Amino acid sequence: MRKRKLLALLISGPLLLSASSCGSKKNSTSSTGPVVGWQLDADTKKFIETFAYDFDIGPDGIKSNITIENMPSTDDEIIITGVLKPAAELTVPETVRGLKVTTIKDKAFASRSLNSQLEKINLPGSIKSLGNRVFYKDTKLKEVNFASLDNLVYVGDEAFGELEVTGQGSSAKFTSTTPYYQKILDSTTTTYLGNILLKAPSSSSGTFEVKDGTTCIISNALSHLDITSVKLPDTLKYIGAEAMSKTKLQSIVVPDSVVSIGDYAFYNNTEMTSAYLPNNSEFTYSSDTSYFLGNDNIKEFGFDGNAEIKNLFGGSRGFTQEFEKIVITPNANGDVIPNALKGVTGLKTLELKASPTGDKEVLVIRDSALPEDLSSLTEFICSENFEYLGDSDIFNSPYYNSLPDGLVVLGKNLLSVKGTVDPKTPLPSDLRGVSKDAVQNKLQVTSFPSGLRYVGSNAFKGNTTLTEVSMAEILSIGAEAFADCTNITSITLNLSCELGSGVFLNDTNVKSIDFNPSRALSDLFGENLPAIEHITLSEGVTDIKPSGFEGLSTLKTVTFPSTLKTIGKNAFKNCKLLEKVVIPESVSEIDSWAFAYCDSLTSVTFEKTTKTHRDQFAKDIIRPDVYLSIGNFAFAFDKKLTGEFVIVNRTISVGGAICFGTGVTNFRIEIDRNYLQDLSYSRFNPLNEANDTKYQNSWNLTDTKDKWGNQEKIGFKAYQVNFELAE
Repeated sequence: MRKRKLLALLISGPLLLSASSCGSKKNSTSSTGPVVGWQLDADTKKFIETFAYDFDIGPDGIKSNITIENMPSTDDEIIITGVLKPAAELTVPETVRGLKVTTIKDKAFASRSLNSQLEKINLPGSIKSLGNRVFYKDTKLKEVNFASLDNLVYVGDEAFGELEVTGQGSSAKFTSTTPYYQKILDSTTTTYLGNILLKAPSSSSGTFEVKDGTTCIISNALSHLDITSVKLPDTLKYIGAEAMSKTKLQSIVVPDSVVSIGDYAFYNNTEMTSAYLPNNSEFTYSSDTSYFLGNDNIKEFGFDGNAEIKNLFGGSRGFTQEFEKIVITPNANGDVIPNALKGVTGLKTLELKASPTGDKEVLVIRDSALPEDLSSLTEFICSENFEYLGDSDIFNSPYYNSLPDGLVVLGKNLLSVKGTVDPKTPLPSDLRGVSKDAVQNKLQVTSFPSGLRYVGSNAFKGNTTLTEVSMAEILSIGAEAFADCTNITSITLNLSCELGSGVFLNDTNVKSIDFNPSRALSDLFGENLPAIEHITLSEGVTDIKPSGFEGLSTLKTVTFPSTLKTIGKNAFKNCKLLEKVVIPESVSEIDSWAFAYCDSLTSVTFEKTTKTHRDQFAKDIIRPDVYLSIGNFAFAFDKKLTGEFVIVNRTISVGGAICFGTGVTNFRIEIDRNYLQDLSYSRFNPLNEANDTKYQNSWNLTDTKDKWGNQEKIGFKAYQVNFELAE
C-alpha cells in the first residue's frame, strides 16, 4: 500500500514541486536540498519525518502534490493541483524527480488568474486523467495539446469548460465560455480525444455506436440527441454527468466494464422502458445518484442493490414507481442494502443474478430492503448458495403463498416454518441464515448449524427448549431474536457479531457469556440483567463499548485479553461486586467513569510495559508501543480503593478527579527518564506546576474540602521507572 503524502513545502517562488525540475533546460528548476522537519502523528504519538524543498523557479508556474513523508519510491505518481503563476502558455512536465505526472486534479487550471490569460497548454503523454472542471471558465483557451493520448482514460465533468444547452435534437444549441470546447461542440462530426468520446453532433439520431476502445464518455457527450439506442463497447469504464440525458433512448444496458457513472447521466429519457446498470462489484455511485430522474416509464431495471432505488430515480421521501421486473447483481459485499427497493410497486419478478464469471453472487438481503407492497410478486429467483433474507414483507406475496408447507428454505436460508410441522424437525445442517420471525417456538431447537451467519429479528423468540446459544461464525443477530428464551444459560458468539436491541431480552438465567458486546448489556438483556459473576473476554476483543457492562451488579471478576485497546465510558460503572481489575499493557484509553461506583473494587493493576521500541529519530530513547489515557472520574467513588494508586510510566493523559471519592491517600507516579521530552504533546505533567495548572489542575482532587472551602488534592510522589527495550 502506498505511503500517505504530506503537503509540507517551503517555496521561494510560484512553482510548487516537491523534488523535481520543471520547464525548459534554459530555465530549469533546481533544488537547494531538503529541509527536514517533523510532524507529530496524532494516532501513534510518534514524529513523522517530512521533507521540504526550495526551488529556483522555472517559467511554467505549475504546482503539484509532491511533498512526502519519505523519499519518493518508484511506484508513486504525481498529481498536478494548480498554478501559482498565471501565463498565456503552460507546459506540464512528464516527470518530477523521476516520478510520472499522471493526473490533473479538479479545477487545476480554473483559477481566476488563469481564466483571462490561459490560451494554450501542453500536456505530457503520461497523463491518465483530467479531473472535473480543469479548464472551467478559461475564456481564452484555444489549444490543449497532448504529447500522446495513449495513457488518457478519463476526462471529468465539464473538464474543458462550463456548458449550457438549449433545444433538442438537431435544433439543440451547446454553448461554452471556453473557445477550445466550443469548437468541439460546433463540430458536425463525432469528436474523440484518443479513447475519450467528447461530443456527438446534434444531428445524431437512430442508433449511435460508440467506437471500440472508448474508455470514457464525458458529460453531455450524447445529451439532447434524437438517438433511440446506443451501442457501448466493453472497454468503457466511465460515463460522465448527463452524458445521455434528454434523448429518445428506449433502453440502456451499461457494460459490466463501467466502474463510475456521473450525476443525472440518463436524466429525463421519457421513452426508456428498461435499464441495466453494470454487473460489476467494483462499480461505485456518484455523490448524487439521480441517474434516472424523470424516467417514469422504466418497467424493467437492474442494479447491484448497493443504493436505494428511490435515489437512483431522484425520488423524494414519498417516492413510488411501478416496476415489473428487478434484477439485482452482486456488489462488493454480495448484499442488498436496507431500503434498496422501498417505494417499488407492482413488482412481479425479483431475480438475484450472479456476476458474469459466476464467482460472485447476491447472498444477503438486509432487513427492510424489499418493497412494502409485494402483492404482485409471483417469482423470486436466487441461487442455491443464497444465505439470508432479513425482510418479512415477502410473506404477503403470491410467491410465498404458493410455496408448500414445511420448512421453507431458499438456498441456505430458512425463510419460515409454514403450516403444521413436527416440532422435533431439526434445522438443516447447511443453513447460513434464519429469517425474521422464522422459527420462534414452532421447533424444539437445542443446537444450531455450525455455519450459521445470520439470524433475523424475533427468529427464535419465546423458544424455551434452547439452553445454549453457540455460534462460532455468526455475523449478525436481529432485534429480540432470542427474547423470552428463559432457559438459556450460556451464550458464545463470534467476536465480530453485530447485535440488535433486546436480542436476549428477559433471558435472566444466563450465567455465562463469551462475546464482544456491540451494545450495552442493558440494551441486549433489558432492565433485568443476568446474574453473571465471571467474564473472560476472548483474545481478539479490542474495545469495550460505552456502558458495555454497566450495572452488572453480580459481576465479581473480569479478565481482559491482550488485544484490548479501549475501555469505554461507563463500561463497568456500578458493578458493585467487582473486586479487582488488571489492565493489559495494550490498553490505550480508559474513558470517563469506566470503573466508577464499583463498591467492592480494592485493586487496580496496570501490567508492566514490555512492548517498546527505539525512538524513530533519537535512537538512544526508548518509547512504549502504547501510551495510556485515563478519563475523568475513571475510578471515582470506589470506596474500597485505598492506599497508593499507581500511575504507570506510559500514562500520557489523565482526566479530572480520577480517584474522586475513594480511599486513595497518595499517587505513585512512575516516570521514564525521557518523560519530559514528551510534554510538548502530553496533557499530564503533575511535576510541572505551570503545566498542571494549564491543563489538568483537577486530576488529583478529593471529595473533601479544606477549612477555606477549597477542594483538597491527593498527594503524589514521582519515581523513575525507565522503559526497557523489548528484545
